[in-house]
Amino acid sequence: MFPDARPNCIEAVKQFHAKSPGTPHYTVSLLAVPTALAQLGPAATNMIVSQVVPFPYRAGTSPLVRNFQAAMKASNEKVFSHTRLEGYIDAKVLVHGLRGAGSPPSRERFIATLESSIDLGGYVVNFKNGNRNGSGYTDLVHVDSEGHFVK
Repeated sequence: MFPDARPNCIEAVKQFHAKSPGTPHYTVSLLAVPTALAQLGPAATNMIVSQVVPFPYRAGTSPLVRNFQAAMKASNEKVFSHTRLEGYIDAKVLVHGLRGAGSPPSRERFIATLESSIDLGGYVVNFKNGNRNGSGYTDLVHVDSEGHFVK
């Protein structure tokens, strides 16, 4: 297992911010979790984060995000996040594969199902031709002075 890189990333961002406050800085989604943002405090301001899922805070972003928010609200959850949306996508893909695996399920049908394009509402996942990334989607979000993600 790989060690958690988050503490090193947090320290690097804090040092960068101390030397050049106000300068935008870029990072990967590793720091896009509430605990990391809280640890960064003001150093998160102007941080630009790459994300592999759509913006989860605005329902108009895509049908996927609308469905995600509706499912969260139906389960009495009101806190949306990129991480939760990514988990939602993972679950949708798994269920899609299991449904396609048939009854009784087979490994071959499960794999064949996942090796087709899966449109989750404007967010396409596919594992064709040995691609194991699933999606090439990338987005950038900005952290404002209050520690919130904005588009």
